[in-house]
Amino acid sequence: MDANGNVVRVLANDKKNTLPQTGETDENTSIIGAALVAAGSMFGLGMAARKRKED
Repeated sequence: MDANGNVVRVLANDKKNTLPQTGETDENTSIIGAALVAAGSMFGLGMAARKRKED
């Protein structure tokens, strides 16, 4: 309100229309990690099947 009692409208900042920067980048580390896990599990399952055949 101003000195005369009138309601004064405050305009919002224009930055409200932009998305926040979350720091997310296009890194392939998760893809590489998933590939390593998949390869490790296939190797482990192959060794388990070989051991089962030998017994």
